[in-house]
This record gives sequence, C-alpha cells and structure tokens, in this order.
Amino acid sequence: MQRSDCSFSDGAPISSVLPGNRQSGSGLLDRVIFAGYRAGDYVDAIRCMDLLTFLVPGSDGSCRALLEAQACGVPAVVSRRGALPEIVIDGETGLVVEEEIGALVDAWRSLLSRPGRRARMAAAAHARARTAFAPERLASEVDAFYRELL
Repeated sequence: MQRSDCSFSDGAPISSVLPGNRQSGSGLLDRVIFAGYRAGDYVDAIRCMDLLTFLVPGSDGSCRALLEAQACGVPAVVSRRGALPEIVIDGETGLVVEEEIGALVDAWRSLLSRPGRRARMAAAAHARARTAFAPERLASEVDAFYRELL
C-alpha cells in the first residue's frame, strides 16, 4: 500500500465524500486512497497514515481504532468527546481540537506541514500506547478494581 495525502477506509462510496461529480477536477482522486474494509493488511494500512482523525468515540467507548493507531506510531487529531482527550495528550501525542472545520484544518496543516513535529508526536504516541494502554497493565487495573469491589 502506498502512502497518500488522505485515506478513507470506511468503504463509503466516493460520491458521499466528494461534492458533485467524481470527475470534478478537484485533484482529490489523485490524493486519496479509498481503502475499504481492511483485514489482512490492517496494521500496514494504519502505518501508512500520516495522521488519524478521530472525532467520535463510538458505541463501545473503547476508542480501539485510536489506540491501535497510537500503538502503530500514528499521531491523532481528536475532538473533546468522551475519552478521546484522555487518550491523546494535546501537543504531545496528537492534537485535541474543537469540532469545527477551521480547527480541524489548522490541526491537519500544523501536522502535515511539519514532519518533524509529526514524527515526535508519532514516537510519543507509540511510547504511551506501550505503557499506558498495555494489555497487561489494563488487565491488572481491572483485576484490582474487581478485587476492591469484593
């Protein structure tokens, strides 16, 4: 899989992402990979990303895709919803922004135009995922919680 400027991996039809005709001349088709659902190469697909944008925690609240991206060393741009600002340390492992187009664009530009900053955040995200969200640590904390209840 090649690196691109933008990926949409939810399998949404291109017409739902691009305004108007897909041959609109926007140049977007040359810069976007519509990857669809990934299974066998999921980790490789994540590692091809320059950054992840994650705005809504989802129905289970675990933010698993965000945790997986951080474990792969991908910095994130997230909203202030749910656990997202607890997972991403603003300015260190990614950026926490308001859910406004201007704020998102500023965050994307900030990270995409400064590869050194993005690389530092990527390394910090990976390191934090290995410590703060390690399965052994989480299992130990859940075990301690249940022991306290008993």
